[in-house]
Amino acid sequence: MPFVTSQSLTGPRPHAIMIGVVFGILGVVGLAAAVLNPPLRLLGIAAAVISFFVVGSALSNAARIADHLHALAGKPVQITVWGRPLETGATLQVRSVRAIGAGLHIYLGLAATERPKDLKIAQPKDANLSDGQLTIAKAAYISLAGVKLHRGSEPPALRMSWPD
Repeated sequence: MPFVTSQSLTGPRPHAIMIGVVFGILGVVGLAAAVLNPPLRLLGIAAAVISFFVVGSALSNAARIADHLHALAGKPVQITVWGRPLETGATLQVRSVRAIGAGLHIYLGLAATERPKDLKIAQPKDANLSDGQLTIAKAAYISLAGVKLHRGSEPPALRMSWPD
């Protein structure tokens, strides 16, 4: 997918809305089964929780951003988090991009054999994609391999760039 000159990553995505509707209905059916049929109570509640989690993931800002970044898999990137380089002097490679709940997960590696590290951007807001760069203005927090990164005073929360 080619990157456009500048694009704000907001607005509804038709396939995400359809996924939200289908899993929302499944969640309501699961709750109805739990209420109306006591032997299926546990199964119905579990189905509802999973369905509503899928709805939240599909309709999140993180999912909107992830949809535009799948083409980056295998490409080298430079990343700054709150004005600081993520890995000083190192070129990171994107392994994959996923949205899980309200979090954007970018799996990064330094070498082809290294196990990827999870860069999590929690609740990303105000994302902008332009030629060779993604900027996320705000995030609840950012972590790398499960360790929260220090929140600096310099915006944006994350800037990721790659060669065109």
